[in-house]
Amino acid sequence: MTGPTPIAIVAKVLTPTNSGPFAEQASGSSAAAELAAPEAFPNTWRSAGVWVIVASAVALALFRETAWLIGNTWESSRTFSHGFLIVPIFLYLVWVRRGPLLALRPKPSYWMLPVLALVAGVWLVGSLGDVNVVKEFALVAMLEAMLWVVLGTKVVRLLWFPLLFLFFAVPFGESAIGPLQDFTAHFAVACLKLSHVPAILENRTIWVPTGPWVVAEACSGIRYLISSLVLGLVYASLIYRSRKRRALFVLASLVVPIVANGIRAYGIILLAYLTNDRLAVGVDHIIYGFVFFTGLQLLLFSVGLRWREAGWTEPVGRAENTAERMAKGRRGRFAAAALCAMVVIGVAPAAHAYLWKRATQASSQPILMVNAPWRTTVPYDQGWTPKLHPSSESTSSYASADHMVDVYLANYSGGDGVELVSGYNQFSNPKAWSEVSGGYRKVTINQRSTRVRWDVIQAAAGQRLVWTWYWAGEKPTSEATEVKLAQTKARLLGRPATLAVMTISSGFLRGPSEAADQLQDFLNHSQIVFTSTPAGK
Repeated sequence: MTGPTPIAIVAKVLTPTNSGPFAEQASGSSAAAELAAPEAFPNTWRSAGVWVIVASAVALALFRETAWLIGNTWESSRTFSHGFLIVPIFLYLVWVRRGPLLALRPKPSYWMLPVLALVAGVWLVGSLGDVNVVKEFALVAMLEAMLWVVLGTKVVRLLWFPLLFLFFAVPFGESAIGPLQDFTAHFAVACLKLSHVPAILENRTIWVPTGPWVVAEACSGIRYLISSLVLGLVYASLIYRSRKRRALFVLASLVVPIVANGIRAYGIILLAYLTNDRLAVGVDHIIYGFVFFTGLQLLLFSVGLRWREAGWTEPVGRAENTAERMAKGRRGRFAAAALCAMVVIGVAPAAHAYLWKRATQASSQPILMVNAPWRTTVPYDQGWTPKLHPSSESTSSYASADHMVDVYLANYSGGDGVELVSGYNQFSNPKAWSEVSGGYRKVTINQRSTRVRWDVIQAAAGQRLVWTWYWAGEKPTSEATEVKLAQTKARLLGRPATLAVMTISSGFLRGPSEAADQLQDFLNHSQIVFTSTPAGK
């Protein structure tokens, strides 16, 4: 393959020149180019920058728990470890725009204060409902709205891309994992059949003559997709001028990793099939996947570099004369704007502390009461139990004749900030069990027809059917939105915000319908009641 090497590509991208994609010149405006020098408006920008930093530091201190959630996710999840790079890249994107930026005169925009108050209100609602992703997006939006208040609209218009890019610091995208798994599984099976390899797809399990392959969450390609999108956005903003080329490259950064992940899965299964499982099994397929995607990303950048465009295209403010600078250069206005912004956002954590304390003065605990012929028995296997993060949890097992049902109950007190409905919560142990299929169905709970989530999971020990639902306001539901609304409403009205999640499971040999009959019979002979306990009891 001919063309620039990866090292040459990186050197080309990261080296600002007067004719390259980072040229800090304004075509047709010599006066603006002169103002682009670092000496332009030094005192004004120094004062404005100091107050932006002060306001941002105060915001991070006020909302430190939300900021910690973001950082903790970066550290604990390989899917979102790219978050550590977002802020440095954001600062670099601002830096390469420093010429046009210094040609502008920052001017506070007080009309953004109501918008800032609205964003702070969104954070408050998200915090009362324990919706972490809403809180995290709101925090980033608050930081950017504060910058808007202090520096003004012209500056934000110039920095629109870095500011939008900063939202990638928020860990999001778990909802795409399931569809990506399904696409990968169907794509791999289609390719295997075209290669005359016998393959049968059963939900997300691919059966070939040498054995089954499960398209697990780690095989969805979400990590590569997010990384490719982030790099593609930065690359397109620096290499291209036209919106069409930028859009096409970003689209390629989305489509290529999705299709490539399907090719990767197909290639690994094919290689294992052809070598009778001597290659591409165990950790090998992870290494092959890493090398494959790294090479693919470099290839994408190499191809994209062939259509690069030179020159800076961001708008540049008009040159101002000395009289204008003297009349408008009073720096105290930045302090006033920053102080107003800090006062506005300070209301949200104060209101949150008051409402949170008032709503957690009592607790409510669900109690499971089971009638004959079902009786308590020694637990057979609790290794299937969900991976949740509750305030408290309990497990129990019940038997009737030769049937057995295992029960898992997780309580959320509402006073410790633990998120009940989260993409990180999994209703089976992912280290030991993999999901075969899932969906929703109607069952009877407490003599009430209720929709629950059902999942068939499998491990070396066999297969199990799992039913899961929430208790929100003593009402069973499988709707995450209903749970969040109930929790938010309870805290706003000062009522107990206790919620719970209940999971029952049964193993089967002949089919899921066998286990479904056992689970429904168990529920027909069970009753869930709630008891309220004052705080401190």
